[in-house]
Order: sequence, then C-alpha cells, then structure tokens
Amino acid sequence: MSDLLTSIDLFAGCGGLSLGLEQAGFETIFVNELNPDAMGSFLINRQDNPYLKDPANRLYDLVELTQDPEALQRLRKRLHREFGDIDIVSGGPPCQGYSGIGHRSTFKELNTRKEAIPTNHLYKEMVKFIQELAPRAFIFENVRGLLSARKTAQGHKGEFWEDIQKEFKAIQAIPPGKQKAFSYVVQWKLLLAKDYGVPQNRPRVIMIGIRADVHEQLPDAIKENMQDSFYPPKTNGAPDLIDVLGDLVDENHVRSGGSTTTYPQKADLGNKYQKELRQITREGATAKEGDPLTEHDYSKHSQQVIQKYKRIHKSGKSLLGVEQKRLANERCQRYIEYKDPTYKNKILKERFVADFAPLLKEADLEKIRLTEMSKSGQDGTLYIRILDAVEKIIETTTPLVDKQRRGNSTWRKLSTEDKERIEQNFKKIKKKKAYQKKFSQRLLPERWDENGPNITITGGTEDLIHFSQPRTLTVREWARLQGFPDWYQFAGSRTTGGRRRAGDPEKGDWTRDLPKYTQIGNAVPVKLASFLGMHLKELIS
Repeated sequence: MSDLLTSIDLFAGCGGLSLGLEQAGFETIFVNELNPDAMGSFLINRQDNPYLKDPANRLYDLVELTQDPEALQRLRKRLHREFGDIDIVSGGPPCQGYSGIGHRSTFKELNTRKEAIPTNHLYKEMVKFIQELAPRAFIFENVRGLLSARKTAQGHKGEFWEDIQKEFKAIQAIPPGKQKAFSYVVQWKLLLAKDYGVPQNRPRVIMIGIRADVHEQLPDAIKENMQDSFYPPKTNGAPDLIDVLGDLVDENHVRSGGSTTTYPQKADLGNKYQKELRQITREGATAKEGDPLTEHDYSKHSQQVIQKYKRIHKSGKSLLGVEQKRLANERCQRYIEYKDPTYKNKILKERFVADFAPLLKEADLEKIRLTEMSKSGQDGTLYIRILDAVEKIIETTTPLVDKQRRGNSTWRKLSTEDKERIEQNFKKIKKKKAYQKKFSQRLLPERWDENGPNITITGGTEDLIHFSQPRTLTVREWARLQGFPDWYQFAGSRTTGGRRRAGDPEKGDWTRDLPKYTQIGNAVPVKLASFLGMHLKELIS
C-alpha cells in the first residue's frame, strides 16, 4: 500500500493534464499515449518519475489492452498490489471527430456517418479501463463540439454525448479489498479556461465521476449540490498577453526565421505569471536575462506575408477584414489585365478562371471570356460593376440596395431574369469561403478588453499574429498560452501540415503527425488541470 496520491493519464498527449494534476500533488504512475512524439514529450519531462521508468507503466495502444481481458486484469492486480486504491484516472480521447477543425473538415462522406470513425469510440475503451481499475474518481475531458455531435447526417444533435454519459454512468467497479461493485456519481460542465487563470477562452467539456462509496463520505453540502460541486470555483480572470509573453519579445530579432536562444529581457518579478512560466527547472529556478531559452524558433515568413502582417498591425483588424478587401482589389486588377486583348499571360488567365468559376454559372463564364470581353463593352462594364459590388459587399457586409443601382445604366438594361440571377450570385459570393475563414488570422492584443480572452489556440501556427511583431507565435509562446513552464520540452518536428497532420480518413488512414504546435494545441491547459486537481484532492483524500 502507498500513501501517494496517484493518477493515471489515458490519451495523455504531451502531458498538460498530468502536469496540472502533478502541481496539485498527484503522482503519475501510468500513462497511455499512442503517438510516439507526444509520448516522447510526456516522458522527457518526467525523467525523475520512478514509476514511468518502468516500461510496464507506459502503454501506447489502449485498445490492444482493453481487448485482452486477461492482460487488463493482470495490470489491475499489479497496480492495486503496488499502490492500493488508485485515486484518479483521467483522459481526453481524441477529438478529431467532434472538433470544428482537423479530421472533421476532411471527412467528407465519412462525416455523414461518424459512427464508422474508430477514434470517435475510444471513450468506450476508457470506460473499460475505469471499470477494471476502479479509481476513486475519474476526469473525462473533450471539446465543446462533442455536445452537439451527430452520429449520422440524419441523426440528432448530442447523440454521441448521450451515449458517452450513459456508458460512464453504467460503470460498476470493484475497488481493491472489497467484494461489492460500485457505480460512479457523475457531473459534467462546460468550463472556460479563462475562468481559471488561462490566457485564452478555450471551452472544454469536463465530466467528473466519484466512486459511490467515496461520494458517500463527502459532506452533505457537497452531496446535495449536484450541479457543480465537483468543480473548483472561478478565479479572478486571465492575465493579459503582455504579462504572459512580454518578456520573450526580442527587439533585435527583425529577420524572418532564425531563433532567440537566450532570454532577451529580464523577468518582471512583480508579474506572477512570468515568474511562474519563466522556470527553467522543475524545482522552480527562475531564468535570468541571458540564460538559455529553448523552443523560441521563428517561422520563416515571406516578405509578402510580413507586409500583410504589418498591415494587420497598422489597421488593428483581423485578416478577415483586411484580406477580403485585398482579394476584391486583386481580382478587379486581374479582370482589367485579362480584359486587355494585348495581355496574353496564360497563368493569369488560369488564375482568373479559378477565382471566379465557383461563383458564376457556366453561362456567366461564357459571357466574360476574353474574346467576348474584347468585343462587348457592355458585358465588360457589367462584370466590373459586379466586382465593384462584390468589394462593396465585402467591405460593408451589407447587400446592395436599389438606390446604389439606380445610377447604373447597365443594370437598368438587364432583364428581370438577369437581375435575379446576379442577385443570387451576390449571395453566393458573400457566403463563399474564399472570402471567409473560420479560423482567420487575427492580431493578438497586448491587453484584453473588458470581456477577457477572446482566443482559443489550436494545433495550427497560423491562427494568431504576435501583438508587437509581424510574425506568428513560437513553440515557446504557444506553450506559455497553455500554461507550460519554460523547462517543459517537446519532442518531434516543429510543425507540419496537410494530410500529414490530419491523416486521410477517406482511405482509412488514421495515423497522423503530431508536431509540437499540435501537441500543445491539443493539451489541457495546465492551470485548469491544476485547479481541477486541487479541488478533487480535497474531495477524495
């Protein structure tokens, strides 16, 4: 038997949830993570953990274990013999099937039948594990999209979530030394990380279960409050970005690419967030100016991208507003160049068709071909008028009104049918994803407004632009937004993209790269996990 507060982390990723629980006083005794890079990140930061040095306490494929009842029973007997009653089993099964990004946007036909996607059912393996190990409590976390996920296109919102709750509430587990099986008292809540000292909004579904015999020993006030008694109270808000990242700004770094390898500034020791994050050892040593700094490598942006970021800095607006107007202007210019019969650039013609083909009917495309444009001033005038209208729509986000058209002689000459067709094209153009980007690049503010954090970081580097420099964030800055201290290292490649990050579900390829940015973006914010751990510690100890 052991006096340790013990935790097991399933689908651990790079270890954000475990790190928070460790800060709360728990010791990780067993870890599961399928991806070797994420597991590498988890282990290199826990080299002093005596339990994880044993390969028997490191599991890559949870499914392989849960499909072998005898192996699962042997694991239970061994862990119970060594540690007694396990305190917490935590885990966040992969969320690609429920998330608004990643796999879900690449599923296409598979997206209509999510029950066919293997990763969407890994919560059942977590249920099997909990039922066998019988921990005093469990933590299940996932993305907000889980609450509305359908199994099929014809299904109803929340199908997956209903099944998940049913599965966890049906657990009957026998603790060590007892003959009776106990269920779990379960609560769930949508938490915002910003309410727990995290500098991002980051909504997360957190379900907590406490074994019935443990729950029975809780004070009546807690047992009676079945709404949110398992959850810590909110804190006083999240820090500003300048407080979290300001000491990492290297004014000498003006080029694209390269890295800053030592701390460029002194720590603001009056800033508790910098003091916490600027730890270069697990024991808490605070970095001084000139001390080695890792993971602060800069993306190599083209001059075009840098100029775009500078425009965003100057305007203070997101890429959405700035880029939409730029696109409209560029396309008008392409029209002018394409219309000119002396302009014979094949590539430009191809770009022109590629830009507009999705927005116009085939009949419209026929009208605006080069030969027709050179002959028909009317068609050409009409088309440039349409482009002007598109730019106006994009800029004002309001549809054209009749008043704007009354002075347009070309418009007055059009038939009612042509006018209706063009109106429909306007609507299509307005909705077209070429002009809208759900995760559009936006400028990080130095200070939050009165509403607090308005960002949620993802696995991609291109989402957020640094508040004072024309660049995206470094791995170290990304990690700080999730609450990882500076001593925490990450294994694997820095970044990747396309199918290597998303896999290819259409071909049955569920493997994917997990570069550092993605590992961090997928992690549970450390502070959130720490608050959860401290609260649960009070309940179950």
